[in-house]
Amino acid sequence: TVEAGVNRFDGDINQSLTNTFPTSNWNPTFGGNVEYKLTPIYGLSLNGYYVPIDANTNWGGFPIHVTTKISTVAINSTVDFTHLMFPYTKSKVSVNGSIGIGFSHYNYNIYVLSNSYGNAVTMPTSISLKYNASDHFDVGAKVSYICFNKDNLEGLHGWKGVTNDRVGLGTIFVSYKFNPKHYAVK
Repeated sequence: TVEAGVNRFDGDINQSLTNTFPTSNWNPTFGGNVEYKLTPIYGLSLNGYYVPIDANTNWGGFPIHVTTKISTVAINSTVDFTHLMFPYTKSKVSVNGSIGIGFSHYNYNIYVLSNSYGNAVTMPTSISLKYNASDHFDVGAKVSYICFNKDNLEGLHGWKGVTNDRVGLGTIFVSYKFNPKHYAVK
């Protein structure tokens, strides 16, 4: 599977208390995924994403522009919710989900400080809507949320946030099935 879309940073940047969603900037993102279906319902996957984040904030009264380039890789457990709930369906549309654990490497750049880098453990979750276009191709849309075990993706060690950083992604994808299996429907 190849994916492309946008992401948004959810971390310790100054945000309006009246906004529901993060006030960071939208950024392009892309990635890929390889999945092995163990059964018609469950599978394992390995994915990787390039997730650049961008935000404007202030630190000590000074405006700061934050850019961080993040590369992630994770192993996931996948589930096809449509076939889990309706095992005999012949629908070409399915709802799928995944949860996993992974690793990320990030480089941040703040114009008042020098470049630096870090590593973090990640916990990605996703839900997708997939259309089976043919025996070999699927197309769809996915929403993912990646939680990090670090609280400094914006590169400022002075933040004293109460939770770790997160990034939300919205992507569209195209999948190619190398060895499609047709499961008998009773």
